[in-house]
Amino acid sequence: MQNMRSNSITLMKCLALLLAAASLTAAPLYFDGARALAYTKKQCDMGPRNYNSAGHRAAVTFITNELAALGCAPVLQHFTADSIPGRRGINIYTVLKGASPVYAVAAGHYDTRSVAEKELSPQKRDTPIIGANDGGASAGMLLALAAALKRHQLPQSVMLVFFDLEDDGSYARSPSQTDWIQGSRAFAASGILTVSNTAFGLLIDMPGSADARFYYESYAFERFPKLYAAVWRVAASLGGENFIPRERGGIIDDHIPFILKGIPFIDIIDIDYAYHHRQSDTCDKISAAMLARVGRIVEYTLVNDVITARQ
Repeated sequence: MQNMRSNSITLMKCLALLLAAASLTAAPLYFDGARALAYTKKQCDMGPRNYNSAGHRAAVTFITNELAALGCAPVLQHFTADSIPGRRGINIYTVLKGASPVYAVAAGHYDTRSVAEKELSPQKRDTPIIGANDGGASAGMLLALAAALKRHQLPQSVMLVFFDLEDDGSYARSPSQTDWIQGSRAFAASGILTVSNTAFGLLIDMPGSADARFYYESYAFERFPKLYAAVWRVAASLGGENFIPRERGGIIDDHIPFILKGIPFIDIIDIDYAYHHRQSDTCDKISAAMLARVGRIVEYTLVNDVITARQ
């Protein structure tokens, strides 16, 4: 009798999971991985997009023009880096208005690193990288998200943010003492996003490798485990078996300045990307299928009420 009851409970649980999965996959999702890959390739064709380079200037023009072409009004936030003397940057953001003025945020950086310190050959270390995955793919995904989100009736407003000066740091003494993430530090300091006007934020970093795996980032997970759990549940229901529900360590990334202000923000990052800060971070490493998988998980999270982030 006990075994029959146990089997019935197990069957009921399986049916509940199947119904939950069916309800997610039945929802209309419009994110186009091929489009995201095309956006990524266009950036790579500009060459490195590090500070004060021709590629960086071209990227700013490209992102703003593409947002405008999609019917999304781009806003440029010019800022001076607080930890790199004399350096100025440009964050780009846009808002897609929803039924509620409270923001759900998706963000990533578009700049690339000016050195390749992880190269085995010393001769290659002082050359700027193309940053196909580290910079290009996150910006490409945000542009493809803009196109997808325009097709939804949004329950809450969505802000898409393209950060500058994320990737040229040299020290990180603590989450609050670093010369990395200069664009997100400036954006957080501006007060554009606050605890009261932001429901949650999703940072996207290095999302495009064919074998990408995503874990909980420890700084965010310590403060907002429910937000991670909610997004990873969506991933599990949408075929995201590479979203692993366990921690993989802490990272100084663009979500940190918002966490320090109490804004729920997590990092969707492939921390083990094999070509990180190497000359081999090129477009042949980027998968349209992986961009589609991650993009649809983010899209679903932004347009459905699946988040209870605050605790």
